[in-house]
Order: sequence, then C-alpha cells, then structure tokens
Amino acid sequence: MKVRNKTRYFTADLRRLIGAVASIELEPSKKRWLRVDVLQDRGSRHWVRGYAAFNSQAITIKVSGKSAPDPVAFAYVVAHELAHAFKGMRHRDMRGTRYKLPWEEMRRIYGWAAGYTIRVKPEPAKRPKPGAPEKLEHAQEMVRRWESKIRRGGTFLKGWKRRVRYYDRLIEKAATKVKGE
Repeated sequence: MKVRNKTRYFTADLRRLIGAVASIELEPSKKRWLRVDVLQDRGSRHWVRGYAAFNSQAITIKVSGKSAPDPVAFAYVVAHELAHAFKGMRHRDMRGTRYKLPWEEMRRIYGWAAGYTIRVKPEPAKRPKPGAPEKLEHAQEMVRRWESKIRRGGTFLKGWKRRVRYYDRLIEKAATKVKGE
C-alpha cells in the first residue's frame, strides 16, 4: 500500500487509518497494490470526499484544509472508494450496502474509526529575511560569477574570430587559385 500525502496532516496517521479500512475491505493480496492519494481540498465545504475509477488500484481522497477530518467519515469514504476501485461497484450497486449509508448508519458501522486520530503537522519555521550583510555577500558573489562569464566569453569569442579568419583565408586562396587557372 502506498499513500501519497499532499495535506497538512501526518502521513502516518492517514496511513494507519487507510490500512485499517483496507484490511477490513480487501483481501491481503490486493492491499499490496493499493495506491492512495490524499489531497488538500481548498474550496469544499465537505470534510472528506473521494474519487476512484472502476476496477483500478488507485483512489483519491480529498480532505478539507479548514479542520482535521473526522476519522469516521474518512474511514467511510475510503471504504466507499475501495468498493469502486477493487470491487467494481457503481453507486446503483451500493444501495443497501455499507458503502452508501445515511449519516447515522455510517456512524454506527464505522464508529470503530473514532479511536484513530488525524493530527495536523506543525507549521514549518519561517526563514528570516536576509539582512544587508547577506545581501552584500550575495551581490559580491554574483559580480564574481559574471566577471568570470565575461572572461570565458572573451576566450570563446577569440576562438570563433580565429576560425572566421581561417575560413576567410581558405576561401581567398581557393578564389585566387580558380582565377589563376
């Protein structure tokens, strides 16, 4: 099972909950091939929603960035998407099953997931803005690099001018040879 996390929640927490749902819903041999992408959903009012192609091995779960997702709702959406991906079920096939339920029933069946927590990662520390000494050091480094580029450019230019002179002389010799005949 591979979980790619693009959210502000800990991957270990998401992987633990997804693994628990997959252990219930899938055969052990199929769990190995599962790929889950967990993405941050910017504009959604929903806590958790998902997408899966029929008979595929990949599912996408989108979670709201406003608050940590409810583990019970997260487990339900994962199970629902696994039914699409690994069992090939469509919504019409899910009627009356544990994959398409009203809120109260979903809470009763997937209530075991309430014991899992989905923690928010701490904000990364912001780097301080560079002050005048750092900016001076950077400017001096850039001057050194550009002076080096100019010197190398002059060397390349000399080589190409030499080559132009060579071919000019070669063409002149060929033209005088043709005239002389």
